[in-house]
Amino acid sequence: MSTTRPDFTSARGAIASLITALTVVLLAFASAAAARHPLREGALSASSADLTAGSTTTVDGAGFAPGTPVSLDVRFRSLHLAEVTANGAGRITATVTLPVSLPPGPHELRATGTTPDGGTLVLKTRFDAAGDGGAASPAEPLAATGAGVGWIAVLGAGLVIAGVVVVPAVVKRQDVARRRSRD
Repeated sequence: MSTTRPDFTSARGAIASLITALTVVLLAFASAAAARHPLREGALSASSADLTAGSTTTVDGAGFAPGTPVSLDVRFRSLHLAEVTANGAGRITATVTLPVSLPPGPHELRATGTTPDGGTLVLKTRFDAAGDGGAASPAEPLAATGAGVGWIAVLGAGLVIAGVVVVPAVVKRQDVARRRSRD
């Protein structure tokens, strides 16, 4: 009795081609979505020239879509301070107190919201939590890395798992078909 190995080439090739094509399409879609909704950065003004841990300040910024929520955060483990709504002109004004628990060192106070064209606007100012007299100043732009593509990673993982399940099933089906054709 001779045993023959099933031909994995056609099933694996077809699935690999499908996964590659889907990946290319998803990456193109993610790039197009990122281009449609760009990230814009700017300066957030603070009423106090000396922002330190525990201090209270009034922040002011503009460029947001009217009536949309704007999140005020300290860029330290994403510490959320408040959420305000942009007025009819897309401007925000809010009084916030910086937490006294901030560790020493430089930090950023950020206002993040939606622009009128659907993009994201991040206004920021830097401050020193140690209270050494460093004045608040418009932040130098940090590298904006990544995009909201977590769903692509989940979809990619799902496709890999589907491939792991589908390939053996296809191979088994081909093997059964070959056995039947021999009989």
